[in-house]
Amino acid sequence: MKLQLPKFIREAKPTPEELSGFSPEVLKTNLVRLNYLAYLGALVTLFHVIIFRLGMETADPAEYSWRKGIVFSHLTLFIYFILLAIAIAVLRRKRGSISRITGILPHVTYIVLIIMGAWITGFDQIITVAITPFLVGALLTAIFILTRPWLVTIYLFTGLIFLIFFLYRYQENPDIVLSNIFNGLTITAIGWALSHIFWRNFLLRYRSDRLIASQQEEMRQQNIRLQKVANELEQANNTKLKLFSVISHDLRGPLANLNQLIRLVQSEDLSEEKFRELLIELGSQSYSNSDLLENLLNYAKNSLKGDKITPEIINLRNLADGIAELYDIQARNKKLTIANQIEPALRVKGDKAMISLILRNLISNALKFSPADGLITLESRPEGALCRVIVSDQGVGIPEARLPQIFNELTYSTPGTEGEKGSGLGLMLIKEFALMNGGETGVESQPGKGSRFWFTIPVS
Repeated sequence: MKLQLPKFIREAKPTPEELSGFSPEVLKTNLVRLNYLAYLGALVTLFHVIIFRLGMETADPAEYSWRKGIVFSHLTLFIYFILLAIAIAVLRRKRGSISRITGILPHVTYIVLIIMGAWITGFDQIITVAITPFLVGALLTAIFILTRPWLVTIYLFTGLIFLIFFLYRYQENPDIVLSNIFNGLTITAIGWALSHIFWRNFLLRYRSDRLIASQQEEMRQQNIRLQKVANELEQANNTKLKLFSVISHDLRGPLANLNQLIRLVQSEDLSEEKFRELLIELGSQSYSNSDLLENLLNYAKNSLKGDKITPEIINLRNLADGIAELYDIQARNKKLTIANQIEPALRVKGDKAMISLILRNLISNALKFSPADGLITLESRPEGALCRVIVSDQGVGIPEARLPQIFNELTYSTPGTEGEKGSGLGLMLIKEFALMNGGETGVESQPGKGSRFWFTIPVS
């Protein structure tokens, strides 16, 4: 018992970390209980006022004084309960659950009920020796109002002092006074124990609810993480499947054509004119497949490296000039002009291989979808700490309905103006690499009027 009592008391003390959440819960519960207590108390006290008022005219002087005291004290309590109900209703309507007035209502009610119980007990001493009202007041406060044990001690002993005062005032028999004082001490101890038990149980239930809520939140977060991982795995799996489809679709054709051409040459069953026509077509397919292989290799390399990049200072004009030269033959074959208008002094910071791939894909797409005698323009526009790089063409354009998904879907692309093949892998890599280098991507296009693809990159 000596070991259990300190633990029993210690368990009823909330920790500083718990107070921020526990105190509002106590106040919320007290307000609900006080609301019920106000209506119940108003009915009970009004009933007492009516009953004790009816026989006052025929009562003897002692009974008259007793009835008068009971009526007056219960009428006082009735008024208090009505005011309490009104106060709670007003505070709820004004959302005053955290106001200072709301916070003191339970304590004021606790003190009022204890003192009124002692006062009514004093009136009862005129006719009877019972201290039932004090008992009811102590039990009501313990059951209905959650209060810290040390405050309960103060409130109950305050009520006990008032009880002793009223006993000596209204009870003439000193033996009965002494007996009732001891009974009052017993009631005080019982009231304190009940109040302590209800407070402790509420605190333990709060801790249990908080633990359950914490576990549920942890499980919810874990489910979110698992769902995210499952979505990423599903997306990665779908991407791999689409990549294999791209490889089998876009590489198989040119290789089969090349094998067929070799067999025709070996069989000497191919005219020189037909041979040159096939070479032109194979050359076009070779450009497309070269870009595809480059994108596939970069995609695989980036998948292995993860989010690692190697930033360096880049002269974007010089980098764009070098890439434009790679597509010079393809541009001349389609009679296209690549105009590099990027600011010569512009320096940006990023992974050079990734920026190079972005430019190659944007220029390659512009070449593919531009008709003969068209113009492809490379521009740069400063935007604070970033620079917007724009690759525009005068090609076939893109339908508006497809623009929102153009950087997000790995799909077979539409054929170019001369039947060039391709896939959506390049655009997906453009977006991914731009994000990894601290930038964004975008496109503006109208069917028949060309497209403007852009990406941003930090300025050095």
